Amino acid sequence: MTETGLRTTLKAERKRQNKSRLQVARRAGVCENTVLAFENHPKYNSTFRTAEGIARALGYKIVWTLERADK
Repeated sequence: MTETGLRTTLKAERKRQNKSRLQVARRAGVCENTVLAFENHPKYNSTFRTAEGIARALGYKIVWTLERADK
């Protein structure tokens, strides 16, 4: 999944769960503006910790895999 795909997926899941940005932000331990920027501004320089917190607040975890580039 790309970074943009992750942002889009988490935003869609937040809406599906009918949760406000403020609710997610409080559970993720970030401010509401951080969630807004994460969802809507592709050039926003978010950290993995931010994405992980938002995912956790929605009941998910992010799983990374490392694969060789020459595959």
